Amino acid sequence: MVRNYAGLAVGLAVGLAVVAVAVAVGVAGPGVIALETAIFGLAGAVAVTAVVQFILLYTVPRSLRRELAVAFEHDERMEAEFEGTVETFRADILERERRVEQTVEERVNAGADDVRKRLRGFDQTFGQRIGRLESRVLADAGQLADEVRQEMKDLAKTVDASLEAARDEVAAVRRQSKRLRATVDQLQAEAGQARDELLRQAEAAEEQETVFGQKVRVLEEAVAHEAEELEEVFARLPHEDEPGADVPVSELEGLKAAQVNRLRKLGIHSLADLRRAHPQRLARSMKTWPNQVRHWQAMAELMRIDGVGPHYAEVLDAAGYHDVHELGRAEPEVVSQRIEELRAADAPKVGDHVSPERVKAWIREARRLEQTHQV
Repeated sequence: MVRNYAGLAVGLAVGLAVVAVAVAVGVAGPGVIALETAIFGLAGAVAVTAVVQFILLYTVPRSLRRELAVAFEHDERMEAEFEGTVETFRADILERERRVEQTVEERVNAGADDVRKRLRGFDQTFGQRIGRLESRVLADAGQLADEVRQEMKDLAKTVDASLEAARDEVAAVRRQSKRLRATVDQLQAEAGQARDELLRQAEAAEEQETVFGQKVRVLEEAVAHEAEELEEVFARLPHEDEPGADVPVSELEGLKAAQVNRLRKLGIHSLADLRRAHPQRLARSMKTWPNQVRHWQAMAELMRIDGVGPHYAEVLDAAGYHDVHELGRAEPEVVSQRIEELRAADAPKVGDHVSPERVKAWIREARRLEQTHQV
């Protein structure tokens, strides 16, 4: 009997604990979830109670079965009472949910009505403002249109006046253009007559020029022939007082033996003869370039200076001093600098150092020759 009551107590305790938890959840949270939890808890309590009773029924003596039956009846009455309590809880929860939904719907409807009222008031206010703005815009547009019409009228008057003045100017220009055209036609006619007269005069002048040109060419040829004869004669004349008159042409540095013989056959025996020769004609006779002949003549010219031999004559010519006149007008420092530059570039060709005193002596001699001889 003790075991029977113990099993019944355990089953009831488990069921009541589940129901208490369900009731607590139903009060704190949603009612439907709490109700379902309570039902499942009751069912679990019943199942536990049945299992415990079954175990005790077949494990206890027959004398206790009657007491178990009484306990089961008592348990069924408690279960019925508990189901009634659960139904009461469910009805109360459903009522509460309905009231909450009704309250929420009423509040939503009240808020919607308030929003509609505010929107209607805003529409009225906005419409009034739009109406006033439209009236103002229309008034401003009308005033602006009037101002534009007035400005267009003033502009039209100004344009008409300008067009009238332009027409008068065009008419004046046309009259002036007619007068200018008549003047141009007259000038063209006079220019045509003048052109014809000039053509006739040009033809006559061309004929005279042809005859005159022929006479000039004849005279030039005669003068050139006479000049060549005089040069040849003058080249053969002795000039004892001229420096270098007695220096043979073979002393000139760079001349080959065949070139010396050719010069002698042409009547050029001394440096003075070489200086007086015509460069182009001598180049043709020597079958060489005129610049080569001018180089020989430059060295022959420089060898007139006392102390300048063939070697230094070639050095001075390479430094840019080709005759007595150029060397006489040069500054000693500049000449020395140029010679030193040549010596630095090609020492064997220049030779030993040329002292500034020697350069000054050359320049003094060149200036003296300029004063005593017509160079």
